Amino acid sequence: MASLTVSHYLGMLQRDPLDREAFDGLSEAIQSGDPERMGEAPLRLLEAARAKHERRGEAQAVAWLIEIEQGLTGDDPDFRFALLKELGRLRHEELLEPTRAVEAYRLALEVRPEDEGVQQALEQLEQMAESWRRIADRFVEEAQDASDATVRTSFLVRAGSLVWQYRQKGKARETDKLFRDALRSDPGDVRAARLYCVTLRARDRSKDEAAVLMKAGGAARGRDDKLNLFLVAARLYAHKLEQAAKAADAYCHVLEFAPGHDEAMSFLVAHYTESEDWDSLVSLYEDALRSRQKLEQERGILLQLGMVHWRIREQPEAAEPYFGRLRKIDPGNAGMLSFYREFLATDEQRPRLLTILADAQRVAGGADEKLELALELARQASETEATLERAIDAWKAVQRIDAGNLEARAALTDLYRRAEKWNALVEVMRAEIEALGEDEGERKVTLLRELVPIYRDHLALETMVVHTYNAILELAPGDLPALEKLGETYEAMGRHNDLIQVLMRRAEATEEVAEKVVLLERVAHIWLERFANYNQATKPLEAILEVQPDNRAALAQLRTIYTKKRAYQPLFDVLEKELGLAEDASAALELKVELARLAGDRLHRQSDAITLWGEIVDESPETEGALAALEKLSEREKDWPNLARALELRVKDEGDDKERVRVLTKLGGIYAEHLDAPEQAASAFQRILAVDPKNGRAMRTLREAYVAAGDFTSLEALYAERGDWEGLVEVLGTAAERTEDVDLKVRLSFRAAEIYRERIGEAHRAFRNYERILSVEPKNVDAARALVPIYERDEKWARLVGLHEVLLGAQTEETPREERIEQLHRLSELCLTRLGDEAAAFGWARSAYAIAPTEPVVLERLESAAAAAGSWEPFSQVLASRVDATDDDAERMALRRRIASVAAERLGPEEAVSSRPSWSRLLATPRPCRRWPPSTALRDSSSPSRSCSRVSSSVRKTTTRGAPCCASSPSCARRPWEISTARPRPTGRSWNSTPATPRRWPRSIAWPWTRGAGTRW
Repeated sequence: MASLTVSHYLGMLQRDPLDREAFDGLSEAIQSGDPERMGEAPLRLLEAARAKHERRGEAQAVAWLIEIEQGLTGDDPDFRFALLKELGRLRHEELLEPTRAVEAYRLALEVRPEDEGVQQALEQLEQMAESWRRIADRFVEEAQDASDATVRTSFLVRAGSLVWQYRQKGKARETDKLFRDALRSDPGDVRAARLYCVTLRARDRSKDEAAVLMKAGGAARGRDDKLNLFLVAARLYAHKLEQAAKAADAYCHVLEFAPGHDEAMSFLVAHYTESEDWDSLVSLYEDALRSRQKLEQERGILLQLGMVHWRIREQPEAAEPYFGRLRKIDPGNAGMLSFYREFLATDEQRPRLLTILADAQRVAGGADEKLELALELARQASETEATLERAIDAWKAVQRIDAGNLEARAALTDLYRRAEKWNALVEVMRAEIEALGEDEGERKVTLLRELVPIYRDHLALETMVVHTYNAILELAPGDLPALEKLGETYEAMGRHNDLIQVLMRRAEATEEVAEKVVLLERVAHIWLERFANYNQATKPLEAILEVQPDNRAALAQLRTIYTKKRAYQPLFDVLEKELGLAEDASAALELKVELARLAGDRLHRQSDAITLWGEIVDESPETEGALAALEKLSEREKDWPNLARALELRVKDEGDDKERVRVLTKLGGIYAEHLDAPEQAASAFQRILAVDPKNGRAMRTLREAYVAAGDFTSLEALYAERGDWEGLVEVLGTAAERTEDVDLKVRLSFRAAEIYRERIGEAHRAFRNYERILSVEPKNVDAARALVPIYERDEKWARLVGLHEVLLGAQTEETPREERIEQLHRLSELCLTRLGDEAAAFGWARSAYAIAPTEPVVLERLESAAAAAGSWEPFSQVLASRVDATDDDAERMALRRRIASVAAERLGPEEAVSSRPSWSRLLATPRPCRRWPPSTALRDSSSPSRSCSRVSSSVRKTTTRGAPCCASSPSCARRPWEISTARPRPTGRSWNSTPATPRRWPRSIAWPWTRGAGTRW
């Protein structure tokens, strides 16, 4: 349904005003905005449909249409207001939907907020919602007191409407009672019946609704009211309740007030047909026919009446009056014509049937219909001899309508043949041919074929026969029978030019190869024998070779003709074809020699000539002049491969050594310079050396060839034979410099170095080769190891450091520790003694210490490097890191002493302060009291500084922390206090407030380190 238009949906609502699906489809069509579905003026269509529903009192359909219409009135607020106001009224008064009525009125107020009528309506609805019970009771009281039935019904209807709209529970029984009382008071009150039906429809009580409608329809006073009530009841019985008999009764009531009503007629016809109540069906149609009907409706009724009598009752005589009346109204009615075709089927009645068909043809509208009736008329007329002339006229009429109608042509042809009217027949056929279009050539050819026997057998016009065949060939150039007949005629007349054309056309048209060859041979024979025209004779002969390439006779004739004409290119092609067919080897060789000479001398196709001479040389090298021709042409055309082949063959046959060397030299140059074949070039120069060992050019070229080919084994063998190791080294070095291949560069460099070492005995001269290796492989250990003694010999210390770094970088965790330490020692020593880089030396020594911190030699080398670089603070940091890392108490004590010693002797006051944790831990370590220095060392000191006070304070603190010297000597416990009280100093002074001190501190400050450095405590 979604694809239907607005007009379709409106029609569905006209047939069933309560069809919800039609309303939903209509809304969707409007909302789609599709111009094709909406039409040109959808609002006007909706207005017209709404007016019809209003006249019939179909409130639900009117409300639905207003809901859709108000959405299309955006540019006309007054119209939208009027629609919404009317929608509110309908929902309140006709559909009993107060809530939805309020919604409509509020939408109307949005358009006109100040409208008093809408405001009053809303206030009235609010009052009713609040006081509906009181109002309803009041209406019931008024109804009881009313004496007039109409007034009483009105009050009861209003009370029932209020109860239905506002009572929440138990309203159905009260509503039914009030509306039934209202209808008992006035059974013909249409409004009461409709409102009661609204309540019943909401409760899906279709049976009760239909009964109310039927009763109200019988009692209603107005014709339209009766019609609408019965129609709604009929729809309920037919579609919802499926009670066909009651629906038929309701529709019969509808027909009483609207004879010919479409919906009622459709249902009743279907109902009577299904029940086979033919009498009722006929009566229904006759009643409809007696009423004044439109012409279209009358036509349909007459047709139905005639069909019932003819097909159902099988009484054609009773049906004929109805079909007669229908014929006067509609002479071309198909049902009527079908009846008369059967009713007037005898020969005696055929003239009347022809008259009826002629009348139908005159009024037929479409060309197809006219043609169909004309054909029928012509066929009917052709049945008897009495109507033969009328049949001819009828078939001519068919041809006027459809010039290419085959049946008409066949019928006329048969009629003219029976009457022996040959000229008329020819005219008909030629007119038909001329009427055919260009795309109907096949039909034209068929007609022309039919004309040929007429011209030949009946009219004896041979000229027209020839003309007709030519016309056929114009339309179908490959028509073989026509071509054959024309050929016979032209040959009999001696018209050989025309005969050649016909034969050629036959050859082109035929698919049989043998027949095509025979025709082409005949054409060639005519050109040669009749006209001696060699140029024209070649065409059919060449055409023979196209379809039969192995036709030796045609090839022989063409070879003769081309030789006489000196047509060398076609002659070359013919010879090639003969060569392909040659079975004898000697004959094939002769043809190939002829082809080679023709290609080189006449056609200047040097490449083809070279190829042919090459094949000749391969097949028969002794052929005179073949090798010389191949060499000459190849050199002229710079065809180096073929030239090399020719020279190779010459070398094999050459007996003179001098000439052989010359040919080989030329051959080697071609291989090397033009063919990029170093191996073949090397082979050629090797053969030269075999003949002339002292040939310098061969030697030089061979060397270059080996290098270009990368055959260094052969190159080394070449120099080894002569013991020229210096030359070999130079060649290898040059090749290594030039190559971009890293692996090859490394391999050649190592080999050159090896020759320096083993063959020449001067290993130090190989340094450039090792350096070349390192330039592409900076981490090559073998090259670096080989360069170390060379750089040491040449005192290239800076480069030597890099080599040792390469060797160091090649070491892994699996390398023995001694070897790694030794390598680091070499680097440290080299930086210190050769390069004067003390910082780098200290760095390498520190790396060695990180590997073996417990070896005294490593520590001594680290200290020496630190002394040389003045890196005492980093040195102390290295030792302090080791103190934190080791678990050996003895090693930790020794390291702390060394740190304290360095701080005292090598560092300034600030650095000493930074090392204070080390010597503080040193003093805090328990030790025998005999290792403490005598107290006189402090008492003998003069001018003690704040540093001394700081040291004594430190000694006091470390001693009193619970680490006594020993339990047996009370003096050891008192000594720190003696030291601290010998020179009392003010407290609260920080270390940083000490004045600047000289580089050398007084021994009174440095005693713990100096004593520790000189003796073991």
